[in-house]
Amino acid sequence: MLIEAAAEACVVSALSIIERKLSVPAQAVFDLIAWTGIEAAKLDHALVGAGSTIRGAKIIPAIRVEGADVWSSVSEISVWPEGQFSVLKASEVARYVCVDLVSSVLDQGRLGRLEQIAARVYLTLKPSQDQFAEWTEGFSRSLLERKVAPRTWSRFYDDVANLR
Repeated sequence: MLIEAAAEACVVSALSIIERKLSVPAQAVFDLIAWTGIEAAKLDHALVGAGSTIRGAKIIPAIRVEGADVWSSVSEISVWPEGQFSVLKASEVARYVCVDLVSSVLDQGRLGRLEQIAARVYLTLKPSQDQFAEWTEGFSRSLLERKVAPRTWSRFYDDVANLR
């Protein structure tokens, strides 16, 4: 019963912090809801009690766009691949393609917990090849609209070749 009460307190706290836009670090809010292991079902149940689900709750910190804090759900967010990108950087893709990508405030340990949360509801955070194709197409349109230099196009194509 104590663990159930703790789960409810964590859910209510995280949702309240996000809704009220309190000055609490995003990784701390994430830690409130990033339960894994056998007790994770209690947190999932507490989310349902609060009128949400682990799939739909906007409790995952995403990359800021236009200076605003962004929160996303596990069903809408993706993890940008690691690697050296000169043009296709996660922050630029989030900005110009309007996709929810996991914020860099989540370190590797937290990303691992996020992947476990997604797996609990049969989701993956890794973008599909179709998503990459859609995003690169959208990003290329933004490059065209911004009338970037040929050198930028060359670096963009190099980045596309490195997407996995």
